[in-house]
Amino acid sequence: MPFPSSGENKDVSMSNGDILVDDSVRHRLNPDDNQSYLDLAVHTVFDPLTRLTTKNDKYSDELTGYTKGFIKSLPLFMKGRLPLAGLLITYGADETKVNESINHQLLDAGLGASKGLLLKGTFMALGAHGNTPGMTGVGIGITSRITDTALTRVNYIDSDKSFNLNRGLQSTFAAAFNPKALAMDAITFAAADVLWARVMNNSRGTAWYRPEVTHAISGGTMGLTSEFGNELHRQVSEGEHIDTGLLMQRTFTRGAFDALAGGLGGLQTHRYSKLIPAVRDNAEARAHARATPFQKGLLADSAQTALRDGVFILDKKLPALTTETWVGWTHTSNGKKIRSVFRPSNGTEAFAQRMQSEIAAYGMQTLGLKMAVPVTVARKVEIAGKTYSGYIQEMEGVSLAAFVKKRLGSKPTRSDLQELFQSKQSLQESYSNAWLHRLILGEWDNHALNMTVNKKDPGSPQVRNIDLGDSLRPAESILDVTPTPGVRQGYDKINAKLYGDLAGQKLDRTTLSYLKGIQSSFSAPLGRSKLLSIGLTPQQADGVLGRVNWLVKNERMPVGKEALFYLHLNDARRAFERFYGKARAQSKDDQTNFYE
Repeated sequence: MPFPSSGENKDVSMSNGDILVDDSVRHRLNPDDNQSYLDLAVHTVFDPLTRLTTKNDKYSDELTGYTKGFIKSLPLFMKGRLPLAGLLITYGADETKVNESINHQLLDAGLGASKGLLLKGTFMALGAHGNTPGMTGVGIGITSRITDTALTRVNYIDSDKSFNLNRGLQSTFAAAFNPKALAMDAITFAAADVLWARVMNNSRGTAWYRPEVTHAISGGTMGLTSEFGNELHRQVSEGEHIDTGLLMQRTFTRGAFDALAGGLGGLQTHRYSKLIPAVRDNAEARAHARATPFQKGLLADSAQTALRDGVFILDKKLPALTTETWVGWTHTSNGKKIRSVFRPSNGTEAFAQRMQSEIAAYGMQTLGLKMAVPVTVARKVEIAGKTYSGYIQEMEGVSLAAFVKKRLGSKPTRSDLQELFQSKQSLQESYSNAWLHRLILGEWDNHALNMTVNKKDPGSPQVRNIDLGDSLRPAESILDVTPTPGVRQGYDKINAKLYGDLAGQKLDRTTLSYLKGIQSSFSAPLGRSKLLSIGLTPQQADGVLGRVNWLVKNERMPVGKEALFYLHLNDARRAFERFYGKARAQSKDDQTNFYE
């Protein structure tokens, strides 16, 4: 939300708080009318404070202007009725001039409040459609740039003080669609997109659930987008030679102030969205969940027993994975050989969380949920005379990425993928089911290397889930019980393309009936105790049921955009590496699974 672009001098002749208006029109109307009620309030309170840091009137006024922008931006990123009222009041007060007639003041107050309302509506609409923080920020910034001119009364007043619709529309078009401003929009979006992808991956998906992070990125992006366009329009309107240094200085300063406003607003949103659980998780609760007989492998079904008690013979250790992974064969007492993967404990909390999640996912399958996960159980193995603790899983089929590559090549189009999955009902249905249960578990890392295709029945291949180590998200806030598709690309884009067909798709009657059954069974005390017995903490159980409740209530699959430029940059990097003959890099961001 643009504030006075630069030094806000006493007559404020070139900016109406945050509105860019022709200097000539300002003087024809009366320069003394240009101070808004918000200007008056901010200058009264903050001028004495800013002059403690600088005696220069220009910088003091400019700092006060940035403060006004911060005050207007902050409630945009907050939740609740009070912040919404604050948003409408600050925007209305910034548009209403002290020396105008009462009729003009009422009209301007309404226009100002409408600006705030449109920005809030844009923010909420983009968020509801699962847009990334960068995309959201650019969208709000463009909306801000348009409303700044379109909803400013004096922009429609010509030289003889008559209403001139054409003049207002021309001014709006010039501010909104300046080619340089649009270029800056694209650059800002690309930079924010890459930043978001890195933050998301480095945080192991937790950033999506932290509004102070997402809103800070949105706020900074919004500030860069709107201020660049507004300051550029101001310089062009005044007939100045474009001062690139000043333009970038004000753009980045505004971006920093709005990023701060977004971050602080996000903190309030996080607190506002907090859930109050009956029992709150802590280290003791997690330790108790991981010590249940099922988690320890003391309570096991026949399939788990075969893996737990058989002799594991190591075949190979897979390189460059986040979690150490050993592939081999488990030789059972009845002479059967089971292709298996063993993950030895490294003593970290991350590993303990992964082991708990993987075992609990199989436990949920034993309770009747259609998790489509491999048999998993805790055990110890002996390799070269040394004993290792960890967990073992049955390996099933090939990775979804390998399955697709064999049939469609390394770069399948979306239509190719659609045709392949529609050709086999079992593929289509099992793929949807695999996604449904990743959403229920709250898993964020959902690329095609984290799914497999089981071909035990060649005529009816089934998509199944693996690598659920970042799932079982506990219910801390409303965001935690809102399913999200997370990241869908790793070293492939298969799920990034295919999930587009599932996003927003209405759930069929059979699926809804199944989900309602889960809702009914596991919300009851007996069902809840079963979830706890397989190794879920109380808040993890709340998270699972909360996400099921969301799916039942909304009757559709969730939508969610992901970084776009990040994918293209990764493609460019890999092409560069191939061109120069470098070994293909492995990223710790990707929980890849290369074995087939």
